[in-house]
Amino acid sequence: MSAKKKETTPLVLRIEGTRITAERFLRAVDNFFNLLRNVADDISGQKGAVTWIVSAEKGSQVLTATPEADEQVVANVQLIAKKIHNGFCEIEKGSSRPEAFSDTALRHARELASVVGNGDGDISRVLLIYDKQSNAISQKTSTHVGDILGARKTEDGSVEGRVTVLSDKKRFNVYIDDTLTGHSVRCTPRNIDEQELINAFRSRITAIGTVHFRRDGAPVRIEVDRIRVLGKRDELPSFEDVRGIFRQGD
Repeated sequence: MSAKKKETTPLVLRIEGTRITAERFLRAVDNFFNLLRNVADDISGQKGAVTWIVSAEKGSQVLTATPEADEQVVANVQLIAKKIHNGFCEIEKGSSRPEAFSDTALRHARELASVVGNGDGDISRVLLIYDKQSNAISQKTSTHVGDILGARKTEDGSVEGRVTVLSDKKRFNVYIDDTLTGHSVRCTPRNIDEQELINAFRSRITAIGTVHFRRDGAPVRIEVDRIRVLGKRDELPSFEDVRGIFRQGD
C-alpha cells in the first residue's frame, strides 16, 4: 500500500516579455526550482523529502509547481509554498532574511531576479503567484539579497554596463547591468547629479566611484562620482578607472 501524499496550493511562476531569450528563460527556471528544493529541504529537515510536481500552460511562459510529500515524513508540506511566496514578498520589501531561506536559497532568489530585462525587451517581468496573490520579483530583490548576505568590502574603482532605471514611487532607483558578472549593481549618486544617471538610460557606461562588494567579490552597489558613456574611442576608461573591476578575490 503506497504512502499517503499531502498536496497543497501550488506556486505559479509567470515570466513575461516580448522577446525572451532561451538563456534567460532557462536561467530563471533553473534558479526557481533550485530555490524551491533548497527551502523545502530546510523546512522539512530532510533532503529530497518534498517532490515538486510541475505543469506548464500551453503556449505560455507559466509554470505551476506543487509540493508533494509523504504525510508521515513531512507534516507541514501545506505550508511550504506559502512560506516561499511570503519569503519573496519579504525580500522584495526590505533587507531581512525570511524564514528557511539559507544563503544558497538567497543566491538563487538573486539570480532569478537578475533575469528581469535591461530595457532591450527580453524578460520584462517575473511574477510569483500563490493562492491568487501575485508578487513581482524585481531588481529590488537582487539589491536586498546583497544587503542580507552582507557587503565584504569597499574599494575605489568602477562598474561597466548598461543603465537600467526603475521607478519607485516618487524617486528613481538606478542600476547598471554589470558586464563582468551579469548582475545588477545599484548606483547611488555622490558627486554627480542623479539626473545625469537617469539620462544615461539604456546607454552603456562606466560608473566611477566607490564600489561595494559582496563576500564572494561581486559588486552590489557603487557610490558614483562621475560617469563615462561608452561607444567612442576617446571615451574608453583609463586603467585607473577600471582597476576596481579587476581586483583579485581573497
